[in-house]
Amino acid sequence: MRAKRVYVTKLNPQTAERLAGQIRELLIEKQYLTDPNISESDLCAWLGVNRPTVAATMQLRFDGTFREVLNRWRIERAKVLLKDKRQARLSCEQIGLSVGFGSRQSFYNSWKKIAGGTPQAYRQNYI
Repeated sequence: MRAKRVYVTKLNPQTAERLAGQIRELLIEKQYLTDPNISESDLCAWLGVNRPTVAATMQLRFDGTFREVLNRWRIERAKVLLKDKRQARLSCEQIGLSVGFGSRQSFYNSWKKIAGGTPQAYRQNYI
């Protein structure tokens, strides 16, 4: 298992909190997380800050790297859709793609790492 990076930063708490709010807004509320091609560089450009600042904010406020946090949020969104009876006609793969994963394999790998088991097993508990 890879060791977590320790970010030494001069980022003050108010700035980190402001950036965390902007990150939440962009990725969750505006649903940029559903773009499978989104990158940390895109986020930096949108926020007008450099990579170390974004990396430190992600680690300090969301306890992970950009990719780890993005995938956690995507899995949470997929869980909501998998529990929704109105989405039962969609396959697990379609749901994974709709929340921003670029492929079936990346969805299933992230699901296993973050939630354990499979999306299909999770869905069967609710539908």
